[in-house]
Amino acid sequence: MKIKVILRTGKINKRGQSPLMLRFTHDRTMKFVALGLSVEPYYWDKDAEFVLPNCPERATLQSQIDNTLASYRKRIQRLEALDIPVNFDTPFDAKQINPLKS
Repeated sequence: MKIKVILRTGKINKRGQSPLMLRFTHDRTMKFVALGLSVEPYYWDKDAEFVLPNCPERATLQSQIDNTLASYRKRIQRLEALDIPVNFDTPFDAKQINPLKS
């Protein structure tokens, strides 16, 4: 399963910011999960998938992105170690703690 951080430039809020999402790809199927974060499009580097250094809230935003990514990657590695098939149901199981709220 691949995870990529993307900026949804098709949606812009009234403050001129676009939402950041995680895009999970597995067997040519995609699932999007909102990070609950928004940033101005000119502060986002889509190739490197991070907030540019000149963004005023860069440290906070990038830290939250990195923590959420690490949490999902850890879940996927744990499932693989237990020989549980990784699909769109297992990393997003409602019984597990939501990484966005921790």
